[in-house]
Amino acid sequence: YHALQAIRRDFRVWNDVVLVNGDLRIDVSVQGRRKTVYSRYLQVWRRGPQDWQMASWQSTPLPAPGQAGT
Repeated sequence: YHALQAIRRDFRVWNDVVLVNGDLRIDVSVQGRRKTVYSRYLQVWRRGPQDWQMASWQSTPLPAPGQAGT
């Protein structure tokens, strides 16, 4: 990974749980070749006894902007 850029981010809070979802631009090297990929994610945080803890992360690739399906 060379860089991560948040394109969009939304938060929903329910008591001791926060859902964060958004889109990312990721600059990465794969098998020696640099490329940019886009991803949509859902992240779950819960308030623990000491502090907030990430409970789950799920992401899926998105087509690059300007490609079909966006």
